[in-house]
Amino acid sequence: MIHVAVLGLAAAASMQETTADLPVSTTAVAESTLERKNEGGAIGVGTALTWRVTIDDPSLDGATLPDPELGVEWAVVDGPRDIIDGATPKSQRPDLVVEWSLLPLTGGTLTTPSLTATLGGEATVVVPASTVEVVPSLAETEEAPRPLLGFREAPDRRVGDPRAALLALLGILAVGIGLLLWRRSVKRKRSHIPAHAPELSAMEQLRGLDPGASAPGQTMASLAPIFRRAFDEGLPLSERTRRSSLTDDAWGDEVKAMTGDAGAEAARLLTELSGYRYGGGEPTSFAVKDALKRATELAAVGANGAPRGREAS
Repeated sequence: MIHVAVLGLAAAASMQETTADLPVSTTAVAESTLERKNEGGAIGVGTALTWRVTIDDPSLDGATLPDPELGVEWAVVDGPRDIIDGATPKSQRPDLVVEWSLLPLTGGTLTTPSLTATLGGEATVVVPASTVEVVPSLAETEEAPRPLLGFREAPDRRVGDPRAALLALLGILAVGIGLLLWRRSVKRKRSHIPAHAPELSAMEQLRGLDPGASAPGQTMASLAPIFRRAFDEGLPLSERTRRSSLTDDAWGDEVKAMTGDAGAEAARLLTELSGYRYGGGEPTSFAVKDALKRATELAAVGANGAPRGREAS
């Protein structure tokens, strides 16, 4: 709460009588400063100021200040308050640092009062006055305080040019139509892309196998499972599924029981291919081509014993 501090003359007179008989210290240093709390800008009426008084005497300990007699041009917001720097040893600190928070109430040159401080009850020192220039609240041509600011006028919320609103609406509509057409074109392009390439039949894989694409031993090893599937491709699905779970030996035993020479030849070829598949070894390129030819011919007959054309799948 801001209050104006006006001190009584009687208290000041009593202090003067107390200090009149004491000598003036020749070693004491007294300072009085007026500083703006927030730096920057001119000091105007109502600007917060800090009035600081600092007293130090190396030969005497302790300092006492009388209550300052501030005029009606000052408002005391806070103070006096002692300022103690705990980080500095006591022997290195001033004897007294006191601050007040003040507000200037009028413009012009304002001065704080000069004070006489007592040092340890043995001497005195005069604290000089501080002066500050305060910018008046009225301009040079003004003779009375300015009226209080009222409420601002409400902004005009009426719609402006209706043609501008119409153009904006047409622009938004055009963007929406363009986006819709773009999405439709993207969907049409996607519809022409096949979901996945058709899977080749085992017979097609066998006919498309390149004997020189990889090492001969690797080609022979990969030929064995493709040959089995191609040979069984003409059987019903359930039978193909059952025979796919058989080992090479068991599969060979079943195809041997077929009528004619195809079954026995198929079993013999699978035995040769399995040897490279599981036993290793490196055949010649001639052996790879011969095995691929025999596998293609036998798969064309198939497990059902009936020849199949190139269109079989």
